[in-house]
Amino acid sequence: MNRFDLVSVLLALALASATEQRAKAEAPWQSSYWTVTSPSSGQTIQRAAPIRNLIRTDDGLLLGTRSNGSAIELWQSDNNGVDWRRMNDVAQSAVVNYGDPTLYRLANGALIAGYRERHPTLGWSVRVSRSLDNGVTWSFAGTVHDWTGTTTEFVGAPQFLELSDGTLQVYYDSEPAASGGSQYIALKTGAFDGSSQLYNWSHLRTVNHAGVGGTLVRDGLATVVNLGSDPAGQSDRIMVVTEGVSSVGGVPFNIIRAFQAGGGGADQNDWDNPLDARIVYQSRRADGDGLRYNAYAPYAIRINDGPVLVAFSTDEFLEDFGVSPDASSDPVATRHSEIKWVQTTSDFEHWSTPQTLWGLDHPDFDGSFDSGDIFNYQIGLIELAPNDLLATLDLFGGRQLVLRPILGERAADFDQNGLIDGLDLLRWQQGRGLVGQTSTATGDATGEGIVDLRDYLIWANDFGLAATPSTAVPEPLTWQLVVASAATGLGRRRRRCDVAG
Repeated sequence: MNRFDLVSVLLALALASATEQRAKAEAPWQSSYWTVTSPSSGQTIQRAAPIRNLIRTDDGLLLGTRSNGSAIELWQSDNNGVDWRRMNDVAQSAVVNYGDPTLYRLANGALIAGYRERHPTLGWSVRVSRSLDNGVTWSFAGTVHDWTGTTTEFVGAPQFLELSDGTLQVYYDSEPAASGGSQYIALKTGAFDGSSQLYNWSHLRTVNHAGVGGTLVRDGLATVVNLGSDPAGQSDRIMVVTEGVSSVGGVPFNIIRAFQAGGGGADQNDWDNPLDARIVYQSRRADGDGLRYNAYAPYAIRINDGPVLVAFSTDEFLEDFGVSPDASSDPVATRHSEIKWVQTTSDFEHWSTPQTLWGLDHPDFDGSFDSGDIFNYQIGLIELAPNDLLATLDLFGGRQLVLRPILGERAADFDQNGLIDGLDLLRWQQGRGLVGQTSTATGDATGEGIVDLRDYLIWANDFGLAATPSTAVPEPLTWQLVVASAATGLGRRRRRCDVAG
């Protein structure tokens, strides 16, 4: 019997022996394994893609931005992040240096992009551009914060939020809003002026003034989520998640902080009397000298109107190698980073223990604890469909990763008939070996663009289930291990990037 016949027999046996009693409590994004999505060319998994903020347009396109210094680039995907192509730039300049781009879609369909500018003598500023045609063309749309007058006083990292009543807010890093070396998250309200075609930004307030561990306030890289109605039922409840600084023995280290305000954060009083303010995560690990490891560059997203997920960088794994933590002031390109995440649990004030999304143990990781992919920054997330997430991660040098969680029971229903059954197995058999897939219809349950043995194992584990999650946790199928052993070599080896990390 040849290998194909043997695998076919084993697949049939697995089909016959599977049980209908299994289901999964975990949502796909809670999986301990996120796959790295390959482009349809089947070549390098490290390629150009947006960084951090992504949006979906009315016609289903994914859009995101990144900066190359002299331009804010716009990138588009028409196949859920498998492939990306560069579109018209949001902004260009031979005079200023761009950074910290963000993209946001308003309820009326307009797109706004925010970004910071650095000028060698004028200092820093935060500007906005606007598109009414899904990013095909862009026009300058106003100034959030004009030049600081010196390069030693920073503004940047804007983030937008549109409240349920249509009010538009922008949150950004601001040293001018603080004093004595501190940095606050500043907040302004935007109003579009139809005659000038510009946004006017006014009513400055700040999110937090309180430091941790006797240090200055150094809050930055905010992301903002709407938690629904505030306790009074009159406006929105806002959560702002930032990186911050604490210290041990006078040595600072990064932590993740969260602040909640009612009233839509409309007035300074809402932030001076927050509904909640806490440390979301700080590493409990320290080196031999007592120096604490870092957690920084968070990205927050509310999933399917449910929990808030916060993904972030941390260097705490360095303790396993006897290496001291990076300094919180080190350049980001030299900082060691695994990506972990936490989520809210019983309410918006309680948080889970961290899980690893990307790091040394990932099968697609290339390098070591001190080389290659360990140097990364700014994880970003978008919810493509309920509980179905996509992440991008910057590896520097124009290289990004696109990651998707194993999609679990929904993805194994390849024919979308509501059941995970033998017809789905036939779909997988017919599609096995295909690359560059943009949906689950051909048997790609992982969402990585390849139909291979990993997809079969997801189908086998979920066979007999309805496509909607239940509540029990499945036991692994014995037949999975048998088939995996017999089918060694059928899975496609992932191609590594041909650019040094």
